[in-house]
Amino acid sequence: MKQKRRTKQAKEADDKNLQAALEAKEAAAVVGLNRLAAMQVDMEKAQAQETAKKPVAVKPRARPKKVQEPSPVSSKLHEPLEQQNDRSRGL
Repeated sequence: MKQKRRTKQAKEADDKNLQAALEAKEAAAVVGLNRLAAMQVDMEKAQAQETAKKPVAVKPRARPKKVQEPSPVSSKLHEPLEQQNDRSRGL
């Protein structure tokens, strides 16, 4: 079967439509690639955060307690009642 002959205007219109379709396809591909690149950047940031050292809480330093010599009055307060009663009786 023979192909119909196209006029010059019909060929130009077909070429314009074909060119517009190709440009739209390329634009869609560029948008998709940009979206993919943004996703990769986000993933790299997330991986960098995961692999980075997390801050460690500073623990308070243990300090030795100062030992105070007990005063005679305070030592009586801590004695058992039986010993206090014996002293008050004079035993």
